[in-house]
Amino acid sequence: MDYLSKEKIVKDTTKYSLATIASQAIGVITSVLLRKLLDPSLMGIWTGLMIVLNYGLYADFGLFSAATVKIPYYKGKKEKHKIEKIMNLSFTVSIVAVILLAAMLIIVSFFLGKTFSLPVITGIRIVSFIMIATILYNFNIVMLRANKQFTMLSKVEIFNSAVTLVTVILLVTFFKLYGLYYGTLLAVIASFLYSKSISHYDLKLYFDIKELSQLIKVGLPLAAYGFSFTILISLDKIVIAKAIGAKDLGFYSIAVLAFTYALTFSKLFGIVTLPSIQESYGETGSIKHIMRYVKKPTLILAYLLPLLLAFAYFMIPFLVHYFLPKYREGITSMKIILGGCFFISLTYLAQNFLTALDKQIQMIPFACIAAAAGLVLDYIFIKMNMGITGVALGTSISFFIFFFIIMVHTLKHCDTSIEISGFFVNIILIFIYSFGLLFLVEKYVLIDRFFLKTLVHMVLFYLCYLPAVLFIIRDKPTKEFLFRLKASLAC
Repeated sequence: MDYLSKEKIVKDTTKYSLATIASQAIGVITSVLLRKLLDPSLMGIWTGLMIVLNYGLYADFGLFSAATVKIPYYKGKKEKHKIEKIMNLSFTVSIVAVILLAAMLIIVSFFLGKTFSLPVITGIRIVSFIMIATILYNFNIVMLRANKQFTMLSKVEIFNSAVTLVTVILLVTFFKLYGLYYGTLLAVIASFLYSKSISHYDLKLYFDIKELSQLIKVGLPLAAYGFSFTILISLDKIVIAKAIGAKDLGFYSIAVLAFTYALTFSKLFGIVTLPSIQESYGETGSIKHIMRYVKKPTLILAYLLPLLLAFAYFMIPFLVHYFLPKYREGITSMKIILGGCFFISLTYLAQNFLTALDKQIQMIPFACIAAAAGLVLDYIFIKMNMGITGVALGTSISFFIFFFIIMVHTLKHCDTSIEISGFFVNIILIFIYSFGLLFLVEKYVLIDRFFLKTLVHMVLFYLCYLPAVLFIIRDKPTKEFLFRLKASLAC
């Protein structure tokens, strides 16, 4: 990785990180206000509908994912005409496919009257329109990422968070769950229009069966893997909805909130680095060269993640205690899922690496094995009357299984067994040290006043975790990384 490449990644990561932090802060405010306005049972319905939406977005057949991979690759090859074809073709096929899927969902909803309540059926119909608007919005997001236009992307992310806060909260205040449905739809439409106005992509309807087949060869395995990965990270919510109930799913939405927040930084770092990995591989064809984007950054991320996870660990119970007391039953599961979040957060760079090598199909069984293990564990723990806490534990173990399998497979491309073992020992020690500190601070530092307890716990954790941070930043490659981060912030 040369100096300019590193500098560019750090600058892009910084811009996108700052925008993501801002949008995430707005998102947390939105989430807290939503739970303040809606009962757990209604939040459970919405959480369930979001599962439908997330799976529905795979109607693009992986073409968006293929575009994310191929556009940077062809930029490295200096083939502009290929890029235009990919953009127009992926847009045309995806929008037609999602309209057909949405129409099918609406038709099916008319036959569900005996199975689901009217709010759920109405939600399915509105989510069908949200799906169409989201595909349009996601297309612009994907193109901005693929073309590394992270300044524009940052503006779009902040706009999306802000407009969601305004429209959703305003309508939920007056219309409760139905306000959430329509507010979300309006927010996505507004975000799409804004992203279109600043991106200025000259899109045309275009279809070419030969080009499509080539794109699908790349995109379908990515979609299949994305689908299997989505199963892995959403299985807990499906199990709770099926085996326990909507109200408990509402309580568990606190864990979902923490998980979404905590996963953000590692996801955005993966998003920023993927185009650079693709370009680098297109230019050099060297596996060893692009491994530099994986192993060391993953280790640095492992040392820094506990700083973020600890903040969620202490602050979300604080918010629940003062603003959302009716969601108190979800706190224990939230704390457990953060342990799983540590491991799943470390997989994104490995996923990028295998995608760059066009080995995404190899990741599908990894996600399926972990999901199957999670499903079995979830039901075992439910049978043991552990409820949503047991589901969180089973899911966290499945995340560790996935992390272990995919990292071993990735590191085997360049490292020896001893080097791989050393990597895992380092990661496990960081996990034990950080989460052991969280446990000890919470168990043995007892203070009655909740505000003071939260403050003291956070200060103690960060002070005790400081040696781990100092250890990693003394490392030469890490110093170089942080120096470039500081330089980009100064700009």
